Amino acid sequence: EVDFTRIEEDVAAEAAIFAVQELRYDRAYAANLTQNLELKYGVKRAEFPQTIMHYTLPSKLFERLIKRRAIRHQGNPILTWQIGHVALKSDNNENIRPVKPEPHSGKSIDGILGMVMSLYGVYAAQNMTPRVY
Repeated sequence: EVDFTRIEEDVAAEAAIFAVQELRYDRAYAANLTQNLELKYGVKRAEFPQTIMHYTLPSKLFERLIKRRAIRHQGNPILTWQIGHVALKSDNNENIRPVKPEPHSGKSIDGILGMVMSLYGVYAAQNMTPRVY
């Protein structure tokens, strides 16, 4: 059973500690949680559509950062595990997005998706609105 109140309180506390400017979210799974965070705690939220076109720019940037070994996560074993099994889905227009390698494998890439969605937010915060094709 998931204790959403506890999750909400923990996210609000971390958002305050790290001065989170905006929380990117998937409408299908986090609309209610992020709405409560915004209303109760003032944590701004921004929907991130889960389409290949929205993921392309930040996914390509994330891929470059990985190749440069520029992602620092202080040895977090979960992120190390998740990075180790991210696969890429692509289309004919060279759009990409991270995906789990096999459905129902038990492998999660949620932390990686959060990092990629955050990269999109970094561009927006710097008035460098990412072009989404």
